[in-house]
Amino acid sequence: QVYKVQQNKNKSPQKNHQQFYSTDQEKCYRCGKAHKVTDCPFKETKCNFCDKKGHLQAVCREKQHQQRNGHSQTPVKRITKAELVKAILGEVSRNIH
Repeated sequence: QVYKVQQNKNKSPQKNHQQFYSTDQEKCYRCGKAHKVTDCPFKETKCNFCDKKGHLQAVCREKQHQQRNGHSQTPVKRITKAELVKAILGEVSRNIH
């Protein structure tokens, strides 16, 4: 016995998956999206993980490196000597009063 397969005329045909995702472009190392690195809107963005300019935390190589090596903590924010002295003096003056 042969059954006839009916097409549902109400449904629109499914769009080709490649219309939405480019297969010939690699992911941008700055943001992870599929476009040229030179066209990336995140060229001047500062990473929230490593504090370096030019990429997002989601694609940060330093973060990936630390996670591979078992270090999942966010690095400590770097401060200048002047900022350190100011913080210490501020703490000392609060304790004196």
